[in-house]
Amino acid sequence: MNFLQKTTGDFWTRGYALLSKAGERNLTPSQARTIFIGAGCLVWVLVTFTLSNEIDGLQTRLKNIQFEIGRLTALAKDSNWDARLQQSQSMRQVQERRLWSAPTPGLGEASFEAWLRDRFQTHGLNVQQIILARTPLDSNEPAGAGFLAGTERMTAKVISDFKPRGTINVTADVATSDKLLTIDHMVVRTGRNARLETDISTYFRVE
Repeated sequence: MNFLQKTTGDFWTRGYALLSKAGERNLTPSQARTIFIGAGCLVWVLVTFTLSNEIDGLQTRLKNIQFEIGRLTALAKDSNWDARLQQSQSMRQVQERRLWSAPTPGLGEASFEAWLRDRFQTHGLNVQQIILARTPLDSNEPAGAGFLAGTERMTAKVISDFKPRGTINVTADVATSDKLLTIDHMVVRTGRNARLETDISTYFRVE
Protein backbone atom coordinates (compact mmCIF):
# COMPACT_ATOMS: atom_id res chain seq x y z
CA MET A 1 0.00 0.00 0.00
CA ASN A 2 3.02 2.35 0.09
CA PHE A 3 2.67 2.84 -3.66
CA LEU A 4 -1.02 3.78 -3.23
CA GLN A 5 -0.25 6.31 -0.50
CA LYS A 6 2.54 7.85 -2.54
CA THR A 7 0.41 8.04 -5.70
CA THR A 8 -2.66 9.59 -4.04
CA GLY A 9 -0.46 11.88 -1.96
CA ASP A 10 1.25 13.22 -5.08
CA PHE A 11 -2.12 13.64 -6.74
CA TRP A 12 -3.60 15.64 -3.87
CA THR A 13 -0.51 17.88 -3.73
CA ARG A 14 -0.74 18.65 -7.42
CA GLY A 15 -4.52 18.97 -7.26
CA TYR A 16 -4.34 21.41 -4.40
CA ALA A 17 -1.83 23.52 -6.33
CA LEU A 18 -4.05 23.40 -9.40
CA LEU A 19 -7.14 24.46 -7.44
CA SER A 20 -5.19 27.27 -5.83
CA LYS A 21 -4.28 28.60 -9.25
CA ALA A 22 -7.84 28.09 -10.40
CA GLY A 23 -9.07 30.09 -7.41
CA GLU A 24 -6.84 32.95 -8.45
CA ARG A 25 -8.62 32.93 -11.85
CA ASN A 26 -12.10 33.32 -10.25
CA LEU A 27 -13.70 30.18 -11.78
CA THR A 28 -17.47 29.95 -11.96
CA PRO A 29 -19.26 27.41 -9.72
CA SER A 30 -19.93 25.11 -12.69
CA GLN A 31 -16.28 25.18 -13.71
CA ALA A 32 -15.16 24.40 -10.18
CA ARG A 33 -17.68 21.56 -9.94
CA THR A 34 -16.40 20.11 -13.21
CA ILE A 35 -12.83 20.21 -11.90
CA PHE A 36 -13.82 18.45 -8.66
CA ILE A 37 -15.76 15.74 -10.52
CA GLY A 38 -12.83 15.15 -12.88
CA ALA A 39 -10.44 15.00 -9.97
CA GLY A 40 -12.66 12.50 -8.17
CA CYS A 41 -12.82 10.25 -11.24
CA LEU A 42 -9.06 10.39 -11.61
CA VAL A 43 -8.57 9.44 -7.95
CA TRP A 44 -10.98 6.53 -8.35
CA VAL A 45 -9.07 5.26 -11.41
CA LEU A 46 -5.73 5.54 -9.62
CA VAL A 47 -7.00 3.80 -6.48
CA THR A 48 -8.63 1.01 -8.50
CA PHE A 49 -5.50 0.45 -10.60
CA THR A 50 -3.20 0.42 -7.58
CA LEU A 51 -5.42 -1.92 -5.57
CA SER A 52 -5.69 -4.26 -8.56
CA ASN A 53 -1.89 -4.50 -8.79
CA GLU A 54 -1.58 -5.09 -5.05
CA ILE A 55 -4.24 -7.82 -5.13
CA ASP A 56 -2.59 -9.53 -8.12
CA GLY A 57 0.75 -9.50 -6.31
CA LEU A 58 -0.77 -10.93 -3.13
CA GLN A 59 -2.55 -13.66 -5.10
CA THR A 60 0.70 -14.62 -6.82
CA ARG A 61 2.56 -14.82 -3.51
CA LEU A 62 -0.31 -16.80 -2.00
CA LYS A 63 -0.20 -19.31 -4.86
CA ASN A 64 3.57 -19.71 -4.41
CA ILE A 65 3.15 -20.29 -0.67
CA GLN A 66 0.37 -22.82 -1.27
CA PHE A 67 2.55 -24.63 -3.80
CA GLU A 68 5.48 -24.84 -1.35
CA ILE A 69 3.18 -26.04 1.45
CA GLY A 70 1.77 -28.74 -0.82
CA ARG A 71 5.23 -29.83 -1.92
CA LEU A 72 6.56 -30.03 1.64
CA THR A 73 3.43 -31.86 2.80
CA ALA A 74 3.87 -34.44 0.05
CA LEU A 75 7.52 -34.92 1.03
CA ALA A 76 6.57 -35.33 4.68
CA LYS A 77 4.02 -38.02 3.76
CA ASP A 78 6.46 -39.84 1.47
CA SER A 79 7.12 -43.14 3.24
CA ASN A 80 10.06 -43.78 0.91
CA TRP A 81 12.25 -41.60 3.13
CA ASP A 82 12.04 -44.16 5.92
CA ALA A 83 12.77 -46.96 3.46
CA ARG A 84 15.77 -45.10 2.06
CA LEU A 85 17.09 -44.40 5.54
CA GLN A 86 16.74 -48.05 6.52
CA GLN A 87 18.41 -49.13 3.28
CA SER A 88 21.30 -46.74 3.88
CA GLN A 89 21.76 -47.97 7.45
CA SER A 90 21.61 -51.59 6.28
CA MET A 91 24.27 -50.96 3.62
CA ARG A 92 26.49 -49.25 6.18
CA GLN A 93 26.18 -52.22 8.54
CA VAL A 94 27.11 -54.60 5.71
CA GLN A 95 30.22 -52.57 4.91
CA GLU A 96 31.18 -52.32 8.58
CA ARG A 97 31.00 -56.10 8.89
CA ARG A 98 33.54 -56.35 6.07
CA LEU A 99 36.10 -54.45 8.13
CA TRP A 100 38.74 -56.52 9.89
CA SER A 101 37.98 -56.20 13.60
CA ALA A 102 39.45 -57.31 16.92
CA PRO A 103 39.39 -56.14 20.56
CA THR A 104 42.85 -54.56 20.20
CA PRO A 105 45.14 -53.54 17.31
CA GLY A 106 47.65 -56.20 18.35
CA LEU A 107 45.03 -58.93 18.16
CA GLY A 108 43.90 -57.54 14.82
CA GLU A 109 47.41 -57.87 13.39
CA ALA A 110 47.78 -61.36 14.82
CA SER A 111 44.49 -62.60 13.36
CA PHE A 112 45.24 -61.03 9.96
CA GLU A 113 48.68 -62.64 9.86
CA ALA A 114 47.23 -66.01 10.90
CA TRP A 115 44.62 -65.84 8.13
CA LEU A 116 47.26 -65.02 5.51
CA ARG A 117 49.56 -67.84 6.61
CA ASP A 118 46.67 -70.28 6.50
CA ARG A 119 45.63 -69.25 2.98
CA PHE A 120 49.15 -69.32 1.53
CA GLN A 121 50.15 -72.61 3.14
CA THR A 122 46.83 -74.25 2.25
CA HIS A 123 47.72 -73.68 -1.39
CA GLY A 124 51.30 -74.93 -1.07
CA LEU A 125 53.06 -71.59 -0.69
CA ASN A 126 55.51 -71.66 2.20
CA VAL A 127 55.49 -68.27 3.95
CA GLN A 128 58.96 -66.97 4.72
CA GLN A 129 58.06 -63.59 6.24
CA ILE A 130 55.10 -61.27 6.84
CA ILE A 131 55.65 -57.56 7.50
CA LEU A 132 52.63 -55.67 8.85
CA ALA A 133 51.92 -51.92 8.91
CA ARG A 134 48.89 -49.90 10.02
CA THR A 135 47.98 -46.40 8.78
CA PRO A 136 45.09 -44.37 10.28
CA LEU A 137 42.57 -43.12 7.72
CA ASP A 138 41.31 -40.23 9.86
CA SER A 139 44.63 -38.70 10.92
CA ASN A 140 43.38 -35.19 10.01
CA GLU A 141 40.06 -35.50 11.86
CA PRO A 142 39.28 -35.02 15.57
CA ALA A 143 39.00 -38.24 17.54
CA GLY A 144 35.60 -39.84 17.08
CA ALA A 145 34.60 -37.67 14.10
CA GLY A 146 33.33 -39.13 10.87
CA PHE A 147 32.54 -42.61 9.62
CA LEU A 148 36.25 -43.47 9.31
CA ALA A 149 37.06 -42.55 12.91
CA GLY A 150 39.19 -45.30 14.42
CA THR A 151 39.61 -47.11 11.10
CA GLU A 152 43.11 -48.05 9.94
CA ARG A 153 44.47 -49.42 6.70
CA MET A 154 46.39 -52.58 7.58
CA THR A 155 48.87 -53.80 4.97
CA ALA A 156 50.85 -57.03 4.97
CA LYS A 157 53.85 -57.75 2.77
CA VAL A 158 53.91 -61.54 2.40
CA ILE A 159 57.12 -63.15 1.15
CA SER A 160 56.58 -66.76 0.12
CA ASP A 161 57.52 -69.49 -2.31
CA PHE A 162 56.22 -69.04 -5.84
CA LYS A 163 54.02 -71.64 -7.47
CA PRO A 164 51.68 -70.58 -10.29
CA ARG A 165 48.70 -72.67 -9.19
CA GLY A 166 49.05 -71.70 -5.53
CA THR A 167 49.38 -68.02 -6.45
CA ILE A 168 46.13 -68.16 -8.46
CA ASN A 169 44.29 -69.84 -5.59
CA VAL A 170 45.51 -67.29 -3.02
CA THR A 171 44.38 -64.48 -5.32
CA ALA A 172 40.93 -66.10 -5.59
CA ASP A 173 40.68 -66.41 -1.80
CA VAL A 174 41.44 -62.72 -1.37
CA ALA A 175 38.89 -61.72 -4.03
CA THR A 176 36.08 -63.83 -2.55
CA SER A 177 36.72 -63.13 1.13
CA ASP A 178 33.83 -61.75 3.20
CA LYS A 179 36.30 -59.16 4.50
CA LEU A 180 37.37 -56.13 2.51
CA LEU A 181 40.74 -57.23 1.09
CA THR A 182 42.78 -55.93 -1.82
CA ILE A 183 46.01 -57.03 -3.48
CA ASP A 184 48.00 -53.83 -3.88
CA HIS A 185 51.16 -55.25 -5.39
CA MET A 186 52.52 -58.61 -6.51
CA VAL A 187 56.06 -59.33 -7.69
CA VAL A 188 57.65 -62.64 -8.74
CA ARG A 189 61.40 -62.86 -8.09
CA THR A 190 62.66 -65.39 -10.61
CA GLY A 191 65.83 -67.39 -10.23
CA ARG A 192 67.05 -70.58 -8.65
CA ASN A 193 64.74 -70.10 -5.65
CA ALA A 194 61.81 -68.18 -7.10
CA ARG A 195 59.80 -66.27 -4.55
CA LEU A 196 56.60 -64.27 -4.45
CA GLU A 197 56.15 -60.86 -2.78
CA THR A 198 52.52 -59.90 -2.26
CA ASP A 199 51.16 -56.72 -0.64
CA ILE A 200 47.65 -57.33 0.72
CA SER A 201 45.59 -54.65 2.49
CA THR A 202 42.48 -54.63 4.63
CA TYR A 203 40.72 -52.09 6.84
CA PHE A 204 40.87 -52.59 10.59
CA ARG A 205 38.71 -51.22 13.40
CA VAL A 206 38.68 -52.06 17.09
CA GLU A 207 35.40 -53.86 17.82
